[in-house]
Amino acid sequence: MQKPHPSLILILFILALITLAPLFNKGLFTSQDGGIHLVRIGYFYQEITRGNLIPKWINELNDGLGYPLFFFVYPLPYYLSSIWRFLGASIIDSLKISLVTSTLLGTLGIYLWIKKVYSSARMAWASSVLYLFTPYRFLDMFVRLAYGEYLAISVLPFCFWSVEIGNIPAISLTISLLLLSHGQMFIIFTPIIFFYSFLRKKVRPFLFSMLFALGVTAFYWLPAIVTISHSRSSLVHQFPPSDHLPTFAELVYSKWGFGMSHPGPFDEMSFQMGLVNWAVLFLVTFVAFKSKNNLARFTSVVVWLSILVMSTNPFHLWNQPFTQFMQFPWRLLSIPLILLPLALATVKPKRIILAILLTLAIYANRNHITVNMPWFTDVTDQQFLTNGSTATSTPDEFMPKNPFPEVKYEFTTHPVLRLSYTISIISLILFSVLCLTRLKYQYPS
Repeated sequence: MQKPHPSLILILFILALITLAPLFNKGLFTSQDGGIHLVRIGYFYQEITRGNLIPKWINELNDGLGYPLFFFVYPLPYYLSSIWRFLGASIIDSLKISLVTSTLLGTLGIYLWIKKVYSSARMAWASSVLYLFTPYRFLDMFVRLAYGEYLAISVLPFCFWSVEIGNIPAISLTISLLLLSHGQMFIIFTPIIFFYSFLRKKVRPFLFSMLFALGVTAFYWLPAIVTISHSRSSLVHQFPPSDHLPTFAELVYSKWGFGMSHPGPFDEMSFQMGLVNWAVLFLVTFVAFKSKNNLARFTSVVVWLSILVMSTNPFHLWNQPFTQFMQFPWRLLSIPLILLPLALATVKPKRIILAILLTLAIYANRNHITVNMPWFTDVTDQQFLTNGSTATSTPDEFMPKNPFPEVKYEFTTHPVLRLSYTISIISLILFSVLCLTRLKYQYPS
């Protein structure tokens, strides 16, 4: 197996830090969801300091009436931020440190995955650079600040890597982290990871690991599914996802901006996939048709399918009730973000072509390493703990149906909580036994 050259690792680390440059400024930058996450981090950590290790209901939200925020909102991003809070970071800094950590981990995950597949440090390095300089990653961090989704795209490379090595504990752990990072990303990528496991002849480890992952994370997803009927979620009218289909032209090129997604081709944010990413897609598609390379076929089919589905609304897919949870079809841009680095390694272009592609990727994305106006430059943590909102994009998104204050007990004393905690504990014990057994088997005393 080809060993990585230290200089390549250093260059990759420097490139990653360059893409993170705006995070080293004072305060935060204006974004679509940044303020919401700061409030969530503040209250989540406050609940942990009160001894509530699995925060669910937050008394202070909703103007002091209480709100079942963490019954439904993915918890892993806020556990991660709470680690930095525990170590002394402010609420703002804990968010920024988490974004830095996620970026570095995601880059490392791509590197390890591609290196495992092709035993090539050079192609693993090149794939990591393409991942770093893909427009959607910048959109998620600097425009939307979609904290949970951004953490999920950092976990995803490790999901594929763990399937590649066929290690059940590793697959279980990474799938669990994905589910706890962002539910929608879990639903999007689980079928893709399954097909990848089929392609790599690792289906049995994957399916076995999924059982562990669902069991360990039951404390989150089971109460969310059961108690959602007690909220007004199904009654709140937001918008049909079909209103937010990016056009094919927007996927090829659209002006970078910090505004919102609007119905029709009038968006104030960019959905471009990246010109170099398009080049890689055409190259891997050519390889897929020319040869019998299964990975080339897999990446080209899945990426082209994601483009088709998000831009054309086939069979009125985005008007169906079961797709409403996705909100925005352009979330599927996360698929080429993750799979095209694999496609680049699969194509294995000559060094000069590879150098040109990576140089163009960096150059084309140079202006995306920017943020909007500064925000929260001189505020204390207490400001986020006196916010009486619901800390959701839609104020009534999870509002209870029944009147306050009695409704609190419908959530906090619901039998599903004890059941879900029991399932998670038993699954965690079994998972620990599995890990110890495999460790003893692999390294006998």
